[in-house]
Amino acid sequence: MRRRRTKQLSSDDIPQANSLPRLMALLRHYARYNDWSAPGFHQIQAIPSYRKACRILGLIDDSDAVTATGRNVVRADPREVRRELSAVFARSQCGQTWLEWQGVADIRSLDLEQVETFLSECAALSGPIRWRKATVLRRWLKWLNDPAPFLPGTPGRKRVRQADPAQLSLVDYAPPSTPDAASVTWPHAARFPHNEGGASVDEIVKQDLAASEQVLLIVGYASLERVIDFLAKRSFTSGEEKVRLLFGWEPFESQRSVYRSHDQSIADEVRDYWLSRGISVTLSGALIRVRELVEHGKVEVRLAQARRPVHAKIYLSQQAVTLGSSNFTAQGLKKQSEANARFGNQEKRRYREAQQLAEGIWLQGRDYKDDFFSLLDALLRQVTWQEALARGCAAILEGEWAKKYVPPDLLDQLAPPLWPHQRQGISQALWILENVGSVLVSDATGSGKTRMGAWLIRGAFDRQLRMGQSRPATMIVTPPQVVELWEKQLQETAHPFQVHSHGPLSNSTASRHALLTTAISDIEILAVDEAHNFLNWSDRTRRIVSHYADNALLFTATPINKGASDLLALVELLGADNLPQSCLDVLGQLRRGTRDASKRNPEHLKRLREEIRRFSVRRTRAELNAIAESQISAYRLPTGQSACYPRHEPLYYSCDCRDSDSEFAREIANLAERLKGISRLGNRLELPRGWDSTEEAYVRRVVASARALARYHVMKSLRSSSAALFEHVHGTSAAFEKFAAHLTDSRGKTDTGNMVRRCEELAGQVPEWRLKRLKTKAVEPSWLWNPEAHRRACEEDAELYRQIGQLVVRMQRDREEAKIDRLVRLYAEHGQVLAFDSHVITLKLFQNALESKMVRATLLTGAGGKAAKRRATQSFGLGAGSQPLVALCSDAFSEGLNLQKASCVVHLDAPTVIRTAEQRAGRVDRMDSPHKTVRIWWPKDPEAFMPQKRDLLRERHEMVADLIGANLCLPEDELQPEVHLQDTTPIDVRELASRALASREQEPVELGDAFGAVRGMVGRSSLVDSALYESIRTSQAEVVSCVGSVRSEEPWAFLVVGGRDRGAPRWVFFAGRDAEPIFDLGEVAQALKQRLGPHTRDLDASDECEEFIRHFVERLRQSERRLLPVRRQRALALLERVMDGWISRANKDVDLNRRRVLGELRSHLFPEHLQPEVPTPDLRSVADQWLRLLRPRIKQVLAHRTKRKSFWTLDALEGPLMVEPIESPDLERAFSTVPLLQPVEQRIIAMIVGIPSPGVARDR
Repeated sequence: MRRRRTKQLSSDDIPQANSLPRLMALLRHYARYNDWSAPGFHQIQAIPSYRKACRILGLIDDSDAVTATGRNVVRADPREVRRELSAVFARSQCGQTWLEWQGVADIRSLDLEQVETFLSECAALSGPIRWRKATVLRRWLKWLNDPAPFLPGTPGRKRVRQADPAQLSLVDYAPPSTPDAASVTWPHAARFPHNEGGASVDEIVKQDLAASEQVLLIVGYASLERVIDFLAKRSFTSGEEKVRLLFGWEPFESQRSVYRSHDQSIADEVRDYWLSRGISVTLSGALIRVRELVEHGKVEVRLAQARRPVHAKIYLSQQAVTLGSSNFTAQGLKKQSEANARFGNQEKRRYREAQQLAEGIWLQGRDYKDDFFSLLDALLRQVTWQEALARGCAAILEGEWAKKYVPPDLLDQLAPPLWPHQRQGISQALWILENVGSVLVSDATGSGKTRMGAWLIRGAFDRQLRMGQSRPATMIVTPPQVVELWEKQLQETAHPFQVHSHGPLSNSTASRHALLTTAISDIEILAVDEAHNFLNWSDRTRRIVSHYADNALLFTATPINKGASDLLALVELLGADNLPQSCLDVLGQLRRGTRDASKRNPEHLKRLREEIRRFSVRRTRAELNAIAESQISAYRLPTGQSACYPRHEPLYYSCDCRDSDSEFAREIANLAERLKGISRLGNRLELPRGWDSTEEAYVRRVVASARALARYHVMKSLRSSSAALFEHVHGTSAAFEKFAAHLTDSRGKTDTGNMVRRCEELAGQVPEWRLKRLKTKAVEPSWLWNPEAHRRACEEDAELYRQIGQLVVRMQRDREEAKIDRLVRLYAEHGQVLAFDSHVITLKLFQNALESKMVRATLLTGAGGKAAKRRATQSFGLGAGSQPLVALCSDAFSEGLNLQKASCVVHLDAPTVIRTAEQRAGRVDRMDSPHKTVRIWWPKDPEAFMPQKRDLLRERHEMVADLIGANLCLPEDELQPEVHLQDTTPIDVRELASRALASREQEPVELGDAFGAVRGMVGRSSLVDSALYESIRTSQAEVVSCVGSVRSEEPWAFLVVGGRDRGAPRWVFFAGRDAEPIFDLGEVAQALKQRLGPHTRDLDASDECEEFIRHFVERLRQSERRLLPVRRQRALALLERVMDGWISRANKDVDLNRRRVLGELRSHLFPEHLQPEVPTPDLRSVADQWLRLLRPRIKQVLAHRTKRKSFWTLDALEGPLMVEPIESPDLERAFSTVPLLQPVEQRIIAMIVGIPSPGVARDR
């Protein structure tokens, strides 16, 4: 019965677009390409009608922007499109008015015969227009009410019906091979259940099973997940219901490497299959319910016997029996082409025979209840939030997943075994490689980084093999003195990669120079030891930075040497593409800001520390000692002693002198202040590439730097010895003549220093002027460009140097004698002593003085090559004897040598950079030191000899402590007072010592480690009790996933997600239903600390919990791309952008073949609608294939790159790719082998979900 008409329609409210399929195709094309002129749609004049129809339905707005409703329709599953459009039409003005006019609630009830009457009464239309619009509405309603699914295609092209693909691949997108595919007539699905022509086996079987109290299912064990969901949702209220379930085998024979000889073997096979695959955490409540059903006898479970494998698929109910090929999976019931037969109970004979077959197979099965329970418990367990969090922490920290890359059986055979912190470090570094791409390993000196690094490289290599690389090109670059050590450690891993000295990189005439520079651009794995050697820009650094390795591994104990800006060089080595833009922005401020601004701005310091943590494995000596103390037996040395760092005792010795020498020192400092430093200038003045300031600023910096360097070298030489300063002024020969004429054999072949002669030779030779805007005559000082002024300035500098030389020879030798006396006393006390100075002449003079006092002394300056290093190891290495000896070492011996038989190091000159200070001490301060205490002696100079303007070492030490944790003076030292940069107080090394000693026993502070926040979740006063964590860590129970639910004020979720093949896990946090996901470990840890605690209440599994679990799993699915490393995210974003640009160009060029190829590729690689049960292309593999395509272009760009002020990322290739696109055949070949990936919910290791109290708004 019609209702009273309440609305009057205008012509604009009624559509006039003939075909809804064409409308959908045009809308899809427009939503993706912002272009209505779709290829294949030749009725250009009809496009306005279709656009207007989209507006009528609310799919686009008045400005032609696709609305939320339009996006939902475009993204809808093809099987749901008709239903979605029906709802959209019903909400339109036309649909609402028609439903109201006819007095019905559903468009399926509308009478198509009455459409013209409806229009005549509700719209003022002329006859022809009314007839035309009525025809359109009839067509629309017939199409909307058609039960067949909508199959999208090209607009304007006749739809050719195809079967749903068996799996996703590019083959699925090919057109049908026969022209008459659309003419196939499929049998009735009720007799032969199939998935063709819009039918599905699922609908038939589901109806039969729902209508029956007694059910027998015979399925393959791959059906487990869907079976659990089916059983949990089934009603068992009448008391008569019962389901019998028999799991048969799956046709995976090619994967079985051994013959199965007994019944337990199939149970093990089922278990292995599901433990490797995982199960969706959305079934946590379902598992509990199914367990109860089996326990109470409502469900009986059997398993096929090994002697009689079962491959049958039978669904027996009291109404009908279906048997055939369809397994009880989404693919078998809905997706794949399947062949089944169904016999209803009215076909008594066939039904009875099929029933007999099913019952006979059932009787041959064996009871599976206990093994079934064991499997369910292992797959997914409801736990307390503490246990779920403990499991999430262990997944990160213990690195069980890493065993597939570093075989544990191989590690277990090592003698001596790896230390626990080395195993842990390997796992953590592999986690960073998996989730970031490159890693900085900066554990303290003496912790065994080389051995750990060798196994890490082995793990990175094996990981690349598993990711599809045939044999990843690997390069290891080290300082020449440690090449043999690396080769020895790599032999142990059974992968003896070639180790390259970094020397040939800087020597273009070296025989291996061309080989190395060419290989660097093609490698997949790059490992650089002592990476601090590449902090300063040089040709050698540029050649290393030109790599685009998939994994870069940097090893250095001193990543920050002079200041936080050193991190910029490390980022270049790691590859800026591996770091998120937020990290690059924070680090980029170091380029633009002053040297100290980043240190003194607390907020910036905090952000900088957080960003460093993303790519670092950093354990200070205090932290490593804490690990060793917690597992003493694992650190037992062959001597019976437990490995740990010795107590580090920094002490200070006086270098006093008479007042006259102090006065001479002040005069020398004043003369040095007047030096112009002309000899420190280069031979040309030219703006560096990337300089972002003015030419005037560049000139000012050059002049100031030259002056500062000149003064620095004078005072540094003076602090070493009078002879060192005289050498600096007049040269080596003159210095020996003046201070040690009798040491003719010790002078060496090279005459260094001699700044007087240098100034005289340079006089009048102005640097080449390459500044473009700044004119020479406008520049001061004029000696930069005026030869005569330059000559006078050089003469003035030379005269100042002569005066300095005259003063230094008048000084007494009190300071030098004090140092020699200290060495004599330490020789008597310790026997074996290492003494370091940066000036060889000082060391030679000291050797002579010591020998004159009957002290055995040897000179270690790098001369003598490998033989000299072997002699040093024989005298001071672990196996050395106890013969007293003083080794006078230059800094060439501060790196790469283990001299821990000595227990005493003396700084004859005080280092000003962190690397030198740490490495000198690191020769004896090692975990396998035989000593309980090592003493590091620092010179205490008179005030006149101290740096007067800035205490560089203290500033740099405090910056390292703030950013990554320091080793020089213990990292837990929080008592050091703030040192203001304008402070002109001279260094008080005794004060530095007392602060370090007072802080020795404090708790270590985790600063520069990617996993510090995770470790902070475990222990006393933390969220996870140490005992619980230890029980989880050492448990032998197999548990794939666990879920905990807690009561909270608002909904939130914490998830731990395994990688591909359950690889390296990630932490994910959602702070609300619609909140953006958080992936940073530190931020997630902080969010958990804010929400969990002693008063947090666990909840039992319930429908309410399942609802929130499903919601947050869906959110995770939507965010899955963001789980990838940043480089791959950048690569995918670039791929999408350039593909859209290429498609747009193909449209303009009417290149239909390229448009087809690109459109199919884009739809395949980036599907708009993700279905929970359907595998999708592995985006990591998509990104990898894309990067391989781009490799030649990247190689070309980086090979010609010079020093820059900004980081280079993939985004810079977008413009060139639009100008020179990649050809379609190359794209098809690259992406045709991309594997499919199981849904992300099957890779969840642990989950905690916060459930708001009843009545609390759920849309927070």
